[in-house]
Amino acid sequence: MKCPVIYKEFLDHLFPNKEAQKYVLNYLHLALTTRNGNNTALCLVGKKGTGKGLFVDLFKELIGPHNFNKAHRGFFDSGFNRILLNKQLIHIDEQPINTAERIDRFKDYCNNEHNIEKKGVDADKTVETFFQFIVTVNRDVDIKVDQDDRRFSIVDITNTPLREERGGPWDDDKIERFVQAIHDVKQLRAFGNFILDHGRDKRWGTEDAYMGAKFNRLVEVSLWEWQKFILDIILRKTDTFYNLDRIKLMYKEVRTSTRSAISRDLTADFLNNYRHEGHILGVVGRDEDKKWGIIPGKSFRPFEDKSEKVALQL
Repeated sequence: MKCPVIYKEFLDHLFPNKEAQKYVLNYLHLALTTRNGNNTALCLVGKKGTGKGLFVDLFKELIGPHNFNKAHRGFFDSGFNRILLNKQLIHIDEQPINTAERIDRFKDYCNNEHNIEKKGVDADKTVETFFQFIVTVNRDVDIKVDQDDRRFSIVDITNTPLREERGGPWDDDKIERFVQAIHDVKQLRAFGNFILDHGRDKRWGTEDAYMGAKFNRLVEVSLWEWQKFILDIILRKTDTFYNLDRIKLMYKEVRTSTRSAISRDLTADFLNNYRHEGHILGVVGRDEDKKWGIIPGKSFRPFEDKSEKVALQL
């Protein structure tokens, strides 16, 4: 069964990366055919006006509005979690998940059992829940993830606005036709049948997160300031060995992070665990003078600006 044309055109716009689009179709399939769906939060991180909200509306109508709730403002700052009860999809819109407190609260929410609190009273019972999160934010800094994070499926989406007047491909009439299609029972049923007929992609199970270019970008954005400093030095690839003492002195001049110390052990741990586009950044070792430093990896982009290369030579 084919995807209805206007739905397909919308998906091609919002998810131009074909692998990301296949993952999203599989995510929708799991939502319709399994009790818990995919246990990772589907995250759409990108510019305002690209169509993120319309996709949430489509997902909502697909599973039924009665199975949907939108997280209230202050969702992460209060203990009131009754919106999770008897719902299949929870939408978190423009609420950053980038502090230790909010990340811990989000981890708690991702469990399948909750003490549901009624307004004004303490929780009186533990109940089992079966919902998925969909998170929409405009800024990369609003989602903090690390290299091994499996809570979020951060799918690659377009940076192009949907609306024609903002440089996008759709005029107002077409957007209105798509909105009508989302709420038209016949067309929505055809899309739902397409999702069911599409079948389950065996590459991704209920616990598998999507980690593409956007995920790698958010990991990089989430690094500590000193880690970004070291990453920048290595990616410039100006030398085959970087003296660690000199790196420390350079960083002291520009540091903005509260975690400003660069030590041999911290640097070694960072290089052992962080992967840049799947590659190892390098290792901590000694040069011929027995000085500790960083020996960079060999598979990074070449540095092009020779004047800046000389200025940054360590």
